[in-house]
Formats: sequence, C-alpha cells, structure tokens
Amino acid sequence: MTIIPIHPAAGGAADGEPLGILARRRIEAEIIKPIYEIMKREFGVERAQAVIAEAVRGAALDAGRTFAAKEPGGTSIASFVALQVLWEKDDALDIEVRRADDTHYDYDVRRCAYAQMYREMGLAEIGHLLSCARDSVFIEGYDPRIELTRTRTLMQGGTHCDFRYRLAEPARRGADERASGAEDAGRAPDATAAQGEAAGGARETQAGESAGRPASSPGARAESSRQSLPESGAAGEAPGARPSSTAARDRDAAASPPAGAHGNPEASDAAR
Repeated sequence: MTIIPIHPAAGGAADGEPLGILARRRIEAEIIKPIYEIMKREFGVERAQAVIAEAVRGAALDAGRTFAAKEPGGTSIASFVALQVLWEKDDALDIEVRRADDTHYDYDVRRCAYAQMYREMGLAEIGHLLSCARDSVFIEGYDPRIELTRTRTLMQGGTHCDFRYRLAEPARRGADERASGAEDAGRAPDATAAQGEAAGGARETQAGESAGRPASSPGARAESSRQSLPESGAAGEAPGARPSSTAARDRDAAASPPAGAHGNPEASDAAR
C-alpha cells in the first residue's frame, strides 16, 4: 500500500498559477444569482433549482473529463489527491485526512469557505447545488473507477463533511466474470452429452421391448377387441347408443316374462 503525501494548500493565485476553485465559484455565483432570481419568479423555486442542478452537473462532468485529459500518466487516486490544492487554495478548507493510499482517500472538512461565501451572497438555498453536488459528478468524469461516499456536509447543516473516495477494482471483477463464464461454458457440453446419452438409452430400451413382444394374429386382435367391449342389450349394439328411457323399458321387459312363458324356465332364461 502506497501512502500518498498530502501537500499544504497554496496561497492566493499568482501570475501564471491556476485560479483556485473558491475564486472560480465566486465568479460563477455572481453570474448565476440574477438568473436564478428571475427563474424563481417565472417558474417557481422547484423548477428554478432543477434547472440550476442540471446545468451544474453537466459542467462538473465536463470539468472532470477535462482534468483527466491533462494527466500524462493517466488518472488514479494519487493524481486526484494532487488536484486538491486547487480546492483548498485561498484558505478555502480546513481538512483532516483520515486515509490516503493507492485505493482510498478519506478526509473530513471542518471549515468550508464555500458555504460561508454562498451565505454571504444570499445563495445559501442553492449552495449545495452550486458546490457540493459537483463532487460526485466531477469524480465520475475524472475517473469512473473512483467512487465517492459522503453522508453529511457543512453546507446543509452537518458538523463536518465526510469525503470517502475509493478506487474500485474492475480488473478483478472482470477476471471473476471471465472465470465464471469459462466454468459455465465447460459445464454446457457435459450437460448436452448427458442429455444425448439419456435420449439414446431411452430409444434402445423402447426398441428392445418392441422386439421382445410377439406379433399378434388378426384373430387374436379381433378377440381382444370383443373382450374390451362392454355387454350391450342387443347383439351388435354399441354401448350407450340407446337413450336411457329405452334402456329402462328393456330392463322392465326383461323382468316381466312374456305371455305363455310361465312355468317354462328355458323361455324365461331366453327372455333374459
């Protein structure tokens, strides 16, 4: 783990030195203030703030990309830490660094001149939009691998601002995903082969059973068909072909012997 040195903030901007972020924010706020007041009057507070937020977020994303393009060796936590002097310039911040290495940059802000400036300019209600909301978007444009977590700010009444920057590890995640994909690909042929073997075995079993059964003669098939038919009231009558009322009459007729059949068991049996 590499410990990143933290350089003290520079003083005011000298000739040829980049303008500090605090000075830039003051210039921007002086331009935005009259525009914001008119938008509030014309569209209401909610809509005016939504427009300001959208514009500032777009500017922050572009700024992050611009700073990244100027890094000769590419972006990293270390290169980002080196930029912090611009935000601290002109005695803008009092910070307490908690951790600074090649994967983390954690610090707390105990005093914020940005918040004080916006209050003095009458822009306290949108100070978080003009300054704080930029931070997570700026780092996204600067290096998408770096993530910012922050739970409170001085601008919105917190006791301090807790900045927690962390470098994600996309290389490891990519390797894990590739390994998982290779493992799935290795299992797929095995599963396909197993399914093919199972299907082949089923076909062989069916073929064997068919070969082991003797062929039935036409007479046997006819006898089997006759045995499978239920008994009917008359020869050649299909089961259930007669209506229920007709079947009832037939049963009554069978129960009552016809005239002249009394005392003749054979005639009675024939009637049944």
